[in-house]
Amino acid sequence: MLELKNVTKQYESPDGSEGVTVLKKIDLKIEEGESVAITGPSGCGKSTLLNLIGALDIPTEGQVLFDGQDLAQLADAELASIRNGSIGFVFQLHHLLPQCTVLENVLVPTLAVKDADAQALQNRARSLLERVGLQDFLNYRPAQLSGGQRQRVAVARALINQPRLLLADEPTGSLDQETAERIGGLLLEMHQSESVTLVVVTHSVSLAGQVGQTYCLERGRLLSGAQA
Repeated sequence: MLELKNVTKQYESPDGSEGVTVLKKIDLKIEEGESVAITGPSGCGKSTLLNLIGALDIPTEGQVLFDGQDLAQLADAELASIRNGSIGFVFQLHHLLPQCTVLENVLVPTLAVKDADAQALQNRARSLLERVGLQDFLNYRPAQLSGGQRQRVAVARALINQPRLLLADEPTGSLDQETAERIGGLLLEMHQSESVTLVVVTHSVSLAGQVGQTYCLERGRLLSGAQA
């Protein structure tokens, strides 16, 4: 499903001096239906790696292949279609729209779906919100919710278009331990029930220990096995 071949990511220095290499010759293969955690210290490039996997950025060298297609070679419209239809994103900062209700926030990704069945999408959104325990909060706005509730809305939003790949970037990083455990459990539950491939970047040793495969990103290199 997803393969990274010899991926390097370098950022140019503003003053024109030698750039900073964040990722170095990374190889990674993820099969359909797998769950993967990527751990490592803050600032090591975990989010950069997730952005490459999610077609939000392109590598300086190497290839990111999704179903055998090199993402760097696709047109913007093709990339947008993959991001919206095949990939769901959950971020540490949920990025909910403050002016929209919970239900409207979940439905935002469907706005780009052509010839969509509006009623079917409404029903799916309501079903997802019920599964994350927010069926009584459909008309609330983000400011009226707790941090854990906002993150549950973000999980439902990420799944609304039935993606094949769910990417979570420090989804529990800003939550207290109890709430973090609930969100981690919810991601794993959705991974199973929605048959979606899960890749999560996390500092949580507990969450990393519950997935199928763990990696540690250290000094730009991806190593097998989690690290506290």
